[in-house]
Amino acid sequence: MKSIFYVTKEAPGAWKNGSRVVKVRVGPGDAHAVGALATVVGSVLNLKAWIEPGTAQPRYSYFVEWDDMPGKPTLVVDNGRIELVAK
Repeated sequence: MKSIFYVTKEAPGAWKNGSRVVKVRVGPGDAHAVGALATVVGSVLNLKAWIEPGTAQPRYSYFVEWDDMPGKPTLVVDNGRIELVAK
């Protein structure tokens, strides 16, 4: 049996758990296409961005559950690949 590690904490200033997000950009090796929907289940502050403000490092990483993969949280570095779904 494989173990899945993820956090359910919310990093200060990050999108709240339960927020709906949509994939808006893809990169090499991505499993989901533009338009895929997911729910935020946890977030972490990227340490380098916190220590070195103004770097090109993304500020947060999010654990999300993609709609087509319920129960399997995936880490997404917030580098412009996901955005909040407009309400």
